Formats: sequence, C-alpha cells, structure tokens
Amino acid sequence: MNNAKFKPLMLLALLFPLLGAGLGYMLYGPGIQKGSPVVSSVPASKPGDPVLVYGPEDQLPVREARAPGSLELGIYLALVCGAVALLYHYLNRPLAWIAVILLALAFALLFHKPTGLPLTGFFLINLALGAMLTLLVKYLFFLRALVRWRMIITTMLGAGLIALYFRGLFWLTKTEFESGFWSAYFVNGILLFVFIAFGLSLADMLVQRAEIAQLRASQASEEDEDA
Repeated sequence: MNNAKFKPLMLLALLFPLLGAGLGYMLYGPGIQKGSPVVSSVPASKPGDPVLVYGPEDQLPVREARAPGSLELGIYLALVCGAVALLYHYLNRPLAWIAVILLALAFALLFHKPTGLPLTGFFLINLALGAMLTLLVKYLFFLRALVRWRMIITTMLGAGLIALYFRGLFWLTKTEFESGFWSAYFVNGILLFVFIAFGLSLADMLVQRAEIAQLRASQASEEDEDA
C-alpha cells in the first residue's frame, strides 16, 4: 500500500510500536537488564594525569561501558520501524533514510556518555542496525506473501539483528564476546522485538481497514451519482 497523501491515522505506525516497546519493557525489561553482560574497556588517559607503571602481574584498570538499556534500545527500534513504515510504505517517500540517519545520530548523542561508548563508533553501529531494520521492514514486513507470518519472521530476524548489534558493541570496546552471549542476546531480542512487531502489525491492520472503508464509501458515492 503506497499513499502519497498523509493521513493522521498513519501516525499509528509510530505510536503503536512505541507502546509495544514500553509494554515489553514493563513485562520483561528488568529481567533483560539484570542479565545483560557488561562491555568494558581500558580507560583513556587525560592530559595532566600521572603516568602509572604496571608490572606483568598487575591487573589493568577497567572502565565499564554498559550497553544501552532495553527501554532505550526499544524506543530506538520502535522509532526506526515506525518511521520506515510511515515514510516508505504509506507515503512512499525516500526520506526514511534521512530519518534513520538522524535517529541513529540522536541515539548516539544521547547515550554515548551514559554508556561510556565512543561517539563515532556508537553512531556507526546504531546506523548499521537502523539500515538493516529499514530493509527488514520495507522488503519483508509489508510483503503480501508473508502477511500471515510477518510478525514471527520479523521478530526472529529482528532478534538476530539485535544480537549482532550487541556483538558490535563488544567489538567496539574490544571486550571478549563469549559464545553463550549469542543465545542470551537473541532471546532478549525476541522479547524486545515481538511487542514492536505486534504494534506495527496492529497499526497496519487499522490503516488498511480505514483505507478499505474509504474506498467502499467512494465507490458507493460514485454509484449513487451514476444512478
């Protein structure tokens, strides 16, 4: 469905995924956050800091760099998916890519200091996740052949992208990513993404129903005029 004319009902594509992200956080967020591994890196020295010499047996100091919380990441995912659905699918505007870039930049600016992650690397990883989500929503979620299964398919693929996203954060801080982290982040990604996909599906269903009702009304009025 490609509509060039904006209608307020289309904003549900932004609202419902956000509500889904909030609902998912309320139900599973504390459990996800509690079990999330912490990425870390050696702190960078600042001008004027004393030079410390460590022996081979000494352990280097570590600066914790905590990954984004499930609520923050859920809001970012919901905004990206909603913006792509609104701009690309409903309005047929390529501005979706600009929105994805701006969202990735805003997310990096807001959370690179609380997380302790470098701004440029954090932005690029966020942008990569946003780009993959854009392709996922544009080419798979709204594919008519997959309408019945789109929520399951997008949830599983979205969870895989979230696991890759956290793998990128571990690589960014040069922290060891243990094999068990893949399954842990994949399961967490399912719990995080399923509510966003449900919200997007519900919004699309309501928009489609409104479009069908409007089409029938216009056809009925045309028949009355012909009569």
